[in-house]
Amino acid sequence: MSMLLSHPWSDGCRSQSSFCTSCVPHTIGGIMFDDSDDVGEFDIFEDTERVELYVHLIWSTAGQQPWLDEEWDFELGIFMNDVMVNNDGALLCSAGGNDHLHLLVALPPTLSLDEAVKVLKMSSARWVGKHIPGRETFAWQEEYFAESISPWSVEEVRAFIHNRREYHQEHTFQEEIRAFLEENALHSDDEDDLWA
Repeated sequence: MSMLLSHPWSDGCRSQSSFCTSCVPHTIGGIMFDDSDDVGEFDIFEDTERVELYVHLIWSTAGQQPWLDEEWDFELGIFMNDVMVNNDGALLCSAGGNDHLHLLVALPPTLSLDEAVKVLKMSSARWVGKHIPGRETFAWQEEYFAESISPWSVEEVRAFIHNRREYHQEHTFQEEIRAFLEENALHSDDEDDLWA
């Protein structure tokens, strides 16, 4: 199901350089709500399981080509959110530099992480190739980074992702990943694999 976004946008949320669902309708248990809905005594546990799986994803364009244009970040975010909603998940936020993308997703209980990433990458690459002139051969790199996020950290990660275009005016993707790995005491067995 594709949703038409007719919700009034707040000044600080809609921008060309990121996509954020904090001001678009929400899905709870397969039912759409927006801020004007009174959910009252709605029982989200009725006939469902409660699953909250938040993941911060990062992946690059194939060969780290500078193919991602800020002018269509928002539309790509809307499309990727539709893909997640159609699979009972949600894209909470997306932004990046011209050669990579950060996403904050709420994974559905019906898809594994790898399945969700494959669906997002495959459908978004097709969307870019079809809708963006000069990007007919667009592709993502095969690898990706995934980090689980606690429900209490969602807003912090959303703010981090929302700031990516500004951050990348001064820092490269490689600098960002190296700093991220160092700050989180992570390492790569083969650094060349990071940039493949």
